Amino acid sequence: MRIPLFKTPEALLEGYKLNQRSKGQKVYLRARILSNGRLSLYYYGIIGGKVVRQTANLFLDIETDYEVKENNKTTMKKAEILANNKHEEATLTGNCISMATSVKSKATFFVMLEAYISSRELSYSRKCTYKGLLSHAEKAGLARMQLKDITAETIREFVAYLKNQATNIKAGEKRGLHVNTQSSYLQALNVVLNYAVRLGAILVNPTERLERYEKPARHNAEREYLTLEEVRILYATPCANEMVKTAFLFSCFTGLRFSDICRIKRSNIKKNDIGTYVSMVMQKTNKEIKVYLSDVAKKFLPMPTQAEANIFTLPTPTGTNADVDRWAKKAGITKHVTFHTARHTAATIMLNLGTDITTVQNILGHSDVRVTEIYAKLLDRTQANAMQLQNNITL
Repeated sequence: MRIPLFKTPEALLEGYKLNQRSKGQKVYLRARILSNGRLSLYYYGIIGGKVVRQTANLFLDIETDYEVKENNKTTMKKAEILANNKHEEATLTGNCISMATSVKSKATFFVMLEAYISSRELSYSRKCTYKGLLSHAEKAGLARMQLKDITAETIREFVAYLKNQATNIKAGEKRGLHVNTQSSYLQALNVVLNYAVRLGAILVNPTERLERYEKPARHNAEREYLTLEEVRILYATPCANEMVKTAFLFSCFTGLRFSDICRIKRSNIKKNDIGTYVSMVMQKTNKEIKVYLSDVAKKFLPMPTQAEANIFTLPTPTGTNADVDRWAKKAGITKHVTFHTARHTAATIMLNLGTDITTVQNILGHSDVRVTEIYAKLLDRTQANAMQLQNNITL
């Protein structure tokens, strides 16, 4: 039996159990009815003996059909994850900095970092970055410093630590951090300190006082992608994990990231008079996308019987990349191929087929077209190299 539609604001409140506090929950979801009938979600908690409310910037709509209901369920899931994060923050620290109207100056960088993480729904890779930042901040003595004591010189010392002392967490003592990793940690540090400024914990982000030359200069590595012929070779080559193979090829023709492919459910696959498409909120950017599926993409879309079951059941990112690497080598492809190579491949295939760059940008969910333009430049370089092969021709 299908779950009924909630066709009034009151039914939405009751159906999604809003404004009901669970026992022991320090922060929980509430909602208010807007004049247009929508529900505006907000977080409610008691911080330092005071009632604090924070808007979630999320809304529920009156359910006129089951597509609206699915959207409401997705919204509620996201809001509940963030509410639970705020509850855990309050339980861990005895406070909830991400909801507090004022922040004590005694807050440490560690507490602020934990508060930032709990206030966001981060992708797996972003979580790893902040976890790495915390580990190195602990080793460098930054984590337990009070925010008010962190100066530009403190940041310079941390950068020097990243350059000269820090080692790759996975590699133990074998090698230092790659310059891109150093840059990622400094960017993450900058994000947390900007968050502290917004909350009023500090007045100025000391990272802003560093000159450009004082920061690790990111090395923009060439984006690896596969040609259509190489995709055909992979398709014809067996893979030890067939689900990894199917997901990779699906990504080659949709451009979806690993983090999003792992979360696709049957309920994310929708149809209209134009065609079949994937509708979901990207985990990395929190941006909603709609990706229409070509016939070749649908060929790599298994469909589970249960509506809420994940379509693709994959290993960890590390395990998946290991499977992809072995598969590519078995196919005789000498390029460094990871799962993310499929996303790059999708972009170049679309551009090669004449898709305009703005459309590719929207399909991939890029907020800045300059990111998409990188793929166009890759194709220009490939075409230029192909023409250079004529240089040895003599007439």
